[in-house]
Amino acid sequence: MNLSDYMVLASALTSFILMIIASVRVRKRASVTKEVITKVTTKPVIATQVTTTVSRPTTKEEVKPQVAKVVTIEELLGKELKGLITGYVADVTKAFRAYLPKVILPKGFSNEWLCIKLGCGGWGCAYKYEDRSGTKAVFKVPKGLEGIIEEGELPTMPEELISKVCSRAEAILNLRHPHILKLLGYSRRVPLLIYEFANYGSLEWQLSRG
Repeated sequence: MNLSDYMVLASALTSFILMIIASVRVRKRASVTKEVITKVTTKPVIATQVTTTVSRPTTKEEVKPQVAKVVTIEELLGKELKGLITGYVADVTKAFRAYLPKVILPKGFSNEWLCIKLGCGGWGCAYKYEDRSGTKAVFKVPKGLEGIIEEGELPTMPEELISKVCSRAEAILNLRHPHILKLLGYSRRVPLLIYEFANYGSLEWQLSRG
């Protein structure tokens, strides 16, 4: 073997030894990594117990159930309305002198008076009555019969209708309540009811003034 052959052999041996050393290092690193992973995955997990404390009464005396106060309809109706604004003034531009036949008016009311139409509702129309002595009231007639007040008409009415009106009027006369206007009288010839005058105006008028 000449010198060149020895040099080739030495180079081959050197490469083989380096390969063995590299292989050993790789195996060692793999072993260390596996050991670390094993330790991490097998580390015990400590569970933290959360305790919720609920406060409960220890005795029956400590339990105080809330009971809603029951208010009867009689108690509500018996309370007088407070805070209403007075001083309602009707539209005086609509005022006129009313002349009614005496036969249709109950005792105590003049057949000549200053009248102001207050308005109409579902059943009829209301008129403010004020005689020369300053007595005030509200005359109410059904819709379609405004001529009784405005023209002094005396229409012929069915007896059955007049009888029904008088019967109901007698029942209303006995009512005495702070939330109900008093019926002062009624006609036995035409469907005319006379109520006390309350200068509170309408609900809209009250709300518009606070």
